[in-house]
Amino acid sequence: MEIKEYLEILETADNRAGGGSVGAFSGAFAATLILKAYNMTSKKDSKFINKIDNDFYEDVEKIRNYYDESIMNDGRMFGEVIKAYKLPKDTDENIKFRKKEIQKAYKIAYNSSLSLVENALVLFEYIFIINQYVDDMAKSEINVAIAQISASIRASFVNAKLNLMYISDEEFIKSENDKLKEHKNKFYAYIDKSKESGLSVNLE
Repeated sequence: MEIKEYLEILETADNRAGGGSVGAFSGAFAATLILKAYNMTSKKDSKFINKIDNDFYEDVEKIRNYYDESIMNDGRMFGEVIKAYKLPKDTDENIKFRKKEIQKAYKIAYNSSLSLVENALVLFEYIFIINQYVDDMAKSEINVAIAQISASIRASFVNAKLNLMYISDEEFIKSENDKLKEHKNKFYAYIDKSKESGLSVNLE
């Protein structure tokens, strides 16, 4: 899909693409920039690939592919929420079934947002690994990758919290809020670690 086509879909008032999709796009950008830093470094240093884990490139590429698929999948998942709301509610039995399907759809949408957050956090680990070997040129790509990871996490948190608002399972809500808090703390810890590693340019 061309970028222009995607942007036209994004601006349309339907569920095909929205904030979750943009969060996935940011994650895909981040993973791709890490791969770019890898390629830049291996081009300058022929021994680089022997210094870094053999699975590094493949693992980051898998995350990039996951985000690539999620760019449009996220909208399709929220489409299930819309579909559930359109179920008939003319009888007590249908009302109960409709409510059950709505709750199920919101949990699926929530888990999609949560997965975007978790994969973005994993990308930080790969950044810390490759940062040991990159030069200043490649490091600039890593810094932009961090900005994109941050955008992906923040966007995905917004959607995760929004979906939780419509879920009535109190035990699920408590468990997931605890999980989100842990992820938020890890995110801030990674930001601090990136600064200590000479990354994340201070704009002030």
